[in-house]
Amino acid sequence: MKLVIASQNPGKIKEFKNALKDLPYEILSLKDLNISTDAEETSDTFIGNAIQKATFYANLTNLPCISDDSGLEVEKLNNRPGVFSARWTGEHADDETNNKKLIEEMNKIHADSSPARYVSAIALVYPNGKKITVEEDVKGIIKTIPHGDYGFSYDKYFYFTDNKTFADITAEEKNKISHRGKALKALVEKLK
Repeated sequence: MKLVIASQNPGKIKEFKNALKDLPYEILSLKDLNISTDAEETSDTFIGNAIQKATFYANLTNLPCISDDSGLEVEKLNNRPGVFSARWTGEHADDETNNKKLIEEMNKIHADSSPARYVSAIALVYPNGKKITVEEDVKGIIKTIPHGDYGFSYDKYFYFTDNKTFADITAEEKNKISHRGKALKALVEKLK
């Protein structure tokens, strides 16, 4: 059976393919199918956006599609940026502008740290409408002092121990403990 990873992100596609490799699926990406159309993300929840994207591509391809939505919730910022994590600074947002805004928002409230969590919601939607969903998180602390040379997004500011950020560990190490890694494991268990 074919299964489409509904993402344009090469790193995410690699991570998903690796997690799903022992299942009896032929794993395809949107690029493999020459699809460059973007699905809308208009839900105010991670799981809602994941379902919305997977449903869009399942309808487009007539194949089962898997999608995720993930982001950072910072307690002292009223759980922002939340579902807007990737596009917090607008249409042309990138890691640099988003991280700058994170520090600016923390400075506005005179906080040098805050409890936070990374969230990952994954939806697998079949063309007949059947859905399988999972949501996992990893808790940590956002600090205004960056640390580490790896990672992406807010990883340099997300401390999962007192002195280690997600940017201090390799992608392989991160996948074992991250929100997306945990969600992928949960999905694989459901698919087995």
